[in-house]
Amino acid sequence: MLVRPDLPARLERNVPAENLDDACGDLGGEHLLGFVLREVVVEPEALDAHEPRKRDPLPQVARFVPNRCADREAVHSQWLRPVRENTESAPRAEYTWRNVVSQHTRVRIEDGIAFITIDDGKVNALSSELIGEVGEAFDAAKSAGAVAVLRGREGIFSAGFDLGAFKRGPEATVAMLRAGAGLILRLLAFPRPVLSVCTGHAYPMGAFLMLSADVRFALAGEWRIGMNEVAIGLTVPKFAVELARHRLTPAGFARITTGPMFAPEEAMRLGYVDRVLDADQLDHAVSAETTRLRALDVPSFAATKARINERALQAIAAAVDAELPAASSR
Repeated sequence: MLVRPDLPARLERNVPAENLDDACGDLGGEHLLGFVLREVVVEPEALDAHEPRKRDPLPQVARFVPNRCADREAVHSQWLRPVRENTESAPRAEYTWRNVVSQHTRVRIEDGIAFITIDDGKVNALSSELIGEVGEAFDAAKSAGAVAVLRGREGIFSAGFDLGAFKRGPEATVAMLRAGAGLILRLLAFPRPVLSVCTGHAYPMGAFLMLSADVRFALAGEWRIGMNEVAIGLTVPKFAVELARHRLTPAGFARITTGPMFAPEEAMRLGYVDRVLDADQLDHAVSAETTRLRALDVPSFAATKARINERALQAIAAAVDAELPAASSR
């Protein structure tokens, strides 16, 4: 991942598609490295009747801003979804597309929804670095005023914290745990609705992320979801205990002491998820739910969420302050 901190914080230019390389060269010669295409505007006569397919040539004019970047192939391979505007004075069709790409986290923002995908190509072990990427994705969603949809890769939501950090000693462990707790606090306080979609196994920190969302879906399958720290020789962090107390049923909370993992249907009964959906139902359910969430009155939602989560936010923050600094001095 290439970051260009030397570039202005915001720069927008309209350039013909065929001149993109030259325009980027004027700003550093990275040939779109360091840039993410944000918006493409197409005049009516250039608009195809069908949605453009992957790898189609870019339309006539591209507006772009410097950001964390993908390479040129990533820029050209994204879908562009049409949003039609019918006005007599200035008839045109717009394709709105915004993509933020980090090393293992993708964000696609369209129609007021931020689709955040964690995919490290393995098991989505949440290191301090990956947690930071997810946090940046939520920054992008917040800036866009978007409902957030958080999901993992196929077959795995997250295997939990990166066990390698525990082996590197107290300093690395505390840094990772504090980062994880910080992300939980951010989701609980996020001013727009957050929908988590469990796409496979969800081990402890993966389960914590799910529990931090306002609405929680899970894909039906042979997955395991839960908080199994005790089973692998770890003590459940106090901040996680407070989160579980806030979200799980009494029966689900009590089961944490023996570290079992649950199939999606059982996880739903214990409070980890709200709905379990078959693969052919999931996309439609996500679409319907995000439509519903987008229609909510934002101030009312944000104020109510703050009231509902207030005690948990205070308890989690207090647990972090009480436990993790002591752990760093051991």
